[in-house]
Amino acid sequence: MLPGTKRDYFLIFLVLLDIFLILIHNSYEIFLPEKFSQWIFIFDLIVIVLWGLNFLIRFSVKKNKLQFLSLHWYELPGLIPIVFFRTFLLLHAAKLIIAYYKIARSTYEVKKEDVRELNFRFRDVIIDAVADAVFLQSLTRVEEVMKKLNYPEIAHRSFQSHHDELIIAVNNSLQTKSLVGEISSLPFMSGLGGKLGDDVSGVIAEVLEHRVMGDVMKEIIIEILRNMRERVWRLDLERIIEAKKNDGESS
Repeated sequence: MLPGTKRDYFLIFLVLLDIFLILIHNSYEIFLPEKFSQWIFIFDLIVIVLWGLNFLIRFSVKKNKLQFLSLHWYELPGLIPIVFFRTFLLLHAAKLIIAYYKIARSTYEVKKEDVRELNFRFRDVIIDAVADAVFLQSLTRVEEVMKKLNYPEIAHRSFQSHHDELIIAVNNSLQTKSLVGEISSLPFMSGLGGKLGDDVSGVIAEVLEHRVMGDVMKEIIIEILRNMRERVWRLDLERIIEAKKNDGESS
C-alpha cells in the first residue's frame, strides 16, 4: 500500500522535473536556445503556484493552523522563487518514503485513509528511530543473556522454596473443587480422600519442579522478547496513524 495521495505523487513529480530542467539549464545554458530559459522560468512558476494552492487548500480546512504549520513548515521556503529553496519540497517525498518503509516492515493492518495524510514531524521520526534502535539493541543483549540462563535450575529452586505452600494450596483446591473432596465427604472415606489429596498434590509439585517446567519458562520468556521486538516495529507505524488521528480531531 502506498501512503499519501495521487496528488502528492503528481506534485512531487512536477518538482523533480522542475529541478532536473533547472539543472540542465544551468549546466548547458550556452548551448540552449533563449526560449528554453523562458519555458523553464514559466514551468517553475507553474510548479510554485500548484504547490502554493495545494498548501493553502489544506491550510484553510484545518482548525489548528499552528499545528499544521509545524508539520508542513518545509513547504513554505520551497515556494520561494529561488532554485535552491525548491529542494525543500522534496522533504515531502522523504515523508512518503519514511511512511512506505514503516508500512512495509510492519505486520500492522493499515487502512488507506490512515496514511493518506503525512502528519508527522521529522524531529519525532529521528528521536523515535534513535530511541527504538537503542531499545532493540538492549533487547538483543537481554535475549542473549536470557538464553544462557539455567531455567530448569531456576525453576527447581523457586518451586522448592515454596514447596510446602504449593502442596497446601493444591490440596485445599482438590478438597473443595474436585472428586477428591466429594470422596472425603463420604462416611469413613475422609482418610482416603485426604491421602489422595496429599498424593495428587505431591505429584503436581514434583511435575512443576521438573526440568520441563524450566524449558517452558524459557520458551515463554523468549516469546515475550520476540513479541516486544515486533511491537517496537509496529509502534513506528502506529505513531504515524495516531498523529493522523490527532490531526483529524483538531481539523
